[in-house]
Amino acid sequence: MSGAGPSVGDQRLMVTRILWGAITFTVFIYGFILHLTGHGNLNPVREGMDLSLPLALGVMSASVAVVSFVLPARVFRQSAERLARSLKVTDTVNVVMPGEERGFRSAPSSSKVYENGSAALAVAFTAFQTPFILGIALSESIVINGFLLGFLGYGLRFAAPFFAVGLALLLVRFPTKDRVIGMFEAATRVRMPPV
Repeated sequence: MSGAGPSVGDQRLMVTRILWGAITFTVFIYGFILHLTGHGNLNPVREGMDLSLPLALGVMSASVAVVSFVLPARVFRQSAERLARSLKVTDTVNVVMPGEERGFRSAPSSSKVYENGSAALAVAFTAFQTPFILGIALSESIVINGFLLGFLGYGLRFAAPFFAVGLALLLVRFPTKDRVIGMFEAATRVRMPPV
């Protein structure tokens, strides 16, 4: 039995998916806690109920939702550019990469490709990890705002939209190897060979 174990990229992808799954699962834990404590009902709006808190948390959560995309993308780009300096790059001419189609009369193209795909993938995951955690943590904070509203007695009518938006933001961020590679190639403007 001489099979090699999972690659570094597969191991890092697994760790990233475990983190994603743990944070995503907390959304359901918060909902379960609201249910157990009796705060999970649909409470209608009561007379005299102050609506400034849900409004303030809604505006803040909308801002956090935008920041949860902008800030991690910026951090990833800076990290990828810095870490990619340690990788060797080869200039290629007329190389057709997998999935690329070129016609007979297409002009020869030149591009830069990393020499060691495994090392480049490891660097890509290193650059991806911190911004990814930042993005899912910011997404979870929106769920926590909904949890706060539910716990303070505003009911699911006010809490559920925060839970839904936070969960949607987490689901959009499901990590895949193709996504990490695509982001890394876009940030460094160097292609990764098949790994």
